[in-house]
Amino acid sequence: MVRAGWRAGYSGREADAFISQENVIPYSVLVRRYLHFFEGTWIHEKYEIACCRGVVECGLPEDRLEIYAMQQIDFYMIDAFSNTTFGGNAAAVCPLTEWLPDETLLKMAQQHNQSETAFFVANDTGFELRWFTSLAEINLCGHATLAAAHVIFEHLDYPGSTIHFATRFVGPLTVVRNDKWLTLDFPAWETKPVMPPALLLDTLGITECKEVRVARDYLVVMENRQQVETVRPNINGMLPLGKMVCITAPGDGEYDFVSRFFCPGEAVAEDPVTGSAHSMLIPYWAEKLNKTQMLAHQGLERGGDLRCQLVGDRVYIGGQATTYLIGKVLLR
Repeated sequence: MVRAGWRAGYSGREADAFISQENVIPYSVLVRRYLHFFEGTWIHEKYEIACCRGVVECGLPEDRLEIYAMQQIDFYMIDAFSNTTFGGNAAAVCPLTEWLPDETLLKMAQQHNQSETAFFVANDTGFELRWFTSLAEINLCGHATLAAAHVIFEHLDYPGSTIHFATRFVGPLTVVRNDKWLTLDFPAWETKPVMPPALLLDTLGITECKEVRVARDYLVVMENRQQVETVRPNINGMLPLGKMVCITAPGDGEYDFVSRFFCPGEAVAEDPVTGSAHSMLIPYWAEKLNKTQMLAHQGLERGGDLRCQLVGDRVYIGGQATTYLIGKVLLR
């Protein structure tokens, strides 16, 4: 959006001459220290100088003109895997018209200070999707994918029931909407048994467990739900492990299995609900419980329920989402 202001004595018609550039991408030119404001059309960044000159050529005093480029980006905060606010796992979501530099995306994620920020750009078949923590870009994030899909369905007037995401590291992903439930179609990750590093058990505050496995993250299997809930980990102490840590156990009747997920070095030390962790949890428990459809729960005070299904080399992860906040990011 082009915004031009002028001092008393200049009419809107005098400033109107430069508001004629073609519509390309949302970009803003803010002219400060003037009494009135005039809103025009979208302009491309390359037209910025020409437009600014146009203001001056309309008769505005060049020595009094202060112009700042400002890009506006929609911002959403979504509670994923929850049907109410203050539940599930919060994620920031920013729709983009084109990709910004990676350094800018990382700084935005750091400023948002959520466990993950999802960024997406529309393409010919759906959307390109990327996820950033406060430290780096990551290969997969379930709850931020659910949050991004929720934004597209609920706030961008998406007409279909299936969203196709293209990703850099794990290939195509889809999200299907069925009433209030969104189902993620993710890859299934095989875990392999390992000898538990001493530091792993020490930082969990335990001396033994049923088994330890590894894929992208450590998977520590415990006896029951009570053991999972009573763990009081030293999450910062896990940093030398070089991996995130998931603990899990069979459920107690209501759920087939439960879990918690620890993120050393991240802005959110314990992830309330981790969709991507279920890429390894679902295949593991499907084999142990001899069933392919399960109901899972993750988290303690703030957690969420997940409908889980194993289909070949894919897992289906279902959950709900709730919008908490809508705003604007202003990049200067």
